Amino acid sequence: GNSTYHALQLTLNKRLTHGFTILANYTYGKLLDDASSDGDTPANPWNIAAEKGHSDFDITHRFVASYIWQLPALRSQHPFVRHLLGGWETNGIVTLESGQWLTVSSGQDRSASGVNGDRADVVGDWRLSGDRTKDEQLARWFQTDAFVVNAPGTFGNAGRNSITGPGQVEITFGVFKSISITESHRLQFRAEIFNLFNHVNLGNPNMNRSAGNFGKITSAGSPRVTQLALKYMF
Repeated sequence: GNSTYHALQLTLNKRLTHGFTILANYTYGKLLDDASSDGDTPANPWNIAAEKGHSDFDITHRFVASYIWQLPALRSQHPFVRHLLGGWETNGIVTLESGQWLTVSSGQDRSASGVNGDRADVVGDWRLSGDRTKDEQLARWFQTDAFVVNAPGTFGNAGRNSITGPGQVEITFGVFKSISITESHRLQFRAEIFNLFNHVNLGNPNMNRSAGNFGKITSAGSPRVTQLALKYMF
């Protein structure tokens, strides 16, 4: 197999000062290959060059940021206020990325090669407007009429990994506070929220042209999950 990767990578790193630190990374990249894993079988064993395309692992845009913010201890405040509101620490991770690259398969061994990796034939433009409603995207992520089952004796002319799936948004937020009991004993409370804003991360559409739900999205990522913990340290 062969692969090539080019990218623009930007990093912002603010070291811990005044109780605050942040690390952010953005990558605009392009990874091309003709096989993404050991054992990948080409659709047409006699034309390996036709496999060249976006890698299964190619994410064009990816942004990740993490931070830690130690809130003021409020040592000059009344003990009740100091213990209730002071000494909290919050952290979080934000991940934004574009979708994976997907291949439209025929779903039938029309080439009679025994590989059963035929791709569909492209007969039109599969691109649809990006401002459609969520229901419209679920029902048809791309223009399904642009693909037909490949002709008998052929391997299909659809390119490998030519359509991008839905992007992903993940925001994790945490807050915790340590309470000193004695010099060597502490009690720590933690609250962590995964998918903070309950964003719907759509799964990939069905890419089998012969399937009844071709082009439809029938899955999604995890909803908001909240985790509370109390830890005693000694």
